[in-house]
Amino acid sequence: MTIYLAGGMSGLLFKDSNGWRAVVTMALESHGCNTGRLIIINPNDYYNFQEKTYETEREVREFDLYKLRHSDLVIVNFNDPKSIGTAQELAVAVEHRIPVVGLNRDGVDLHPWLQECVNRMFVSMDDLIQYVNDFYLS
Repeated sequence: MTIYLAGGMSGLLFKDSNGWRAVVTMALESHGCNTGRLIIINPNDYYNFQEKTYETEREVREFDLYKLRHSDLVIVNFNDPKSIGTAQELAVAVEHRIPVVGLNRDGVDLHPWLQECVNRMFVSMDDLIQYVNDFYLS
């Protein structure tokens, strides 16, 4: 099982773009799911805005979308509901019929097309983690 963690990065502090990803990763692993069959893709582990290790934005976009296309589930945090990258990731996930589980902690109004990309939306990270554990990792 490979899970891709989508959400805003550009223009956010690293702790805001990566903190929730670390929490999700640790929570899923603490459920005993990290038995070698769980791979969590955090885009910040490859390219981030703290250290420029890439030559073009296309390189980053293509790499992230490659990782997403080869995932079994996408968890998206709507921490930046205007993120163009997140919108593209969701469109690719839907096109490839990859289920999407969303987190909208602040209950912000999302564009209807973003909402339509999500199979199940949560306002609580704990509830999202429990759902993923029960429905996708059991």
